[in-house]
Amino acid sequence: MHDIREGTCPLCHHNEIVRAMPRAIDDSDDAGSYMLTVTHARTAQLSGMVFSLRPPVAFGIIEAYVCRRCGFVQTFAREPEKIPIGEKFETTLVRGPQNRDAYR
Repeated sequence: MHDIREGTCPLCHHNEIVRAMPRAIDDSDDAGSYMLTVTHARTAQLSGMVFSLRPPVAFGIIEAYVCRRCGFVQTFAREPEKIPIGEKFETTLVRGPQNRDAYR
């Protein structure tokens, strides 16, 4: 199977792929662009004290790959091993059966 990140569409086999950072657009008067992430942290705790993080720390920044022929879009999260798990981050870890034939 083709890996779209290597420049070939897995559906139509076209060799022009656009890599992009998906953005959430704020359409208010203070228009801004916000990157998409899996989760983020607005505070950190050090020696029992809680500190506000500005800007927040992003985990799992989303990258999109788009085929210029058929429009197929595939997304990936950067550094998935660093995505924190927990209620505070609104993330849970779902474990399936072990697959010894997995390519990763």
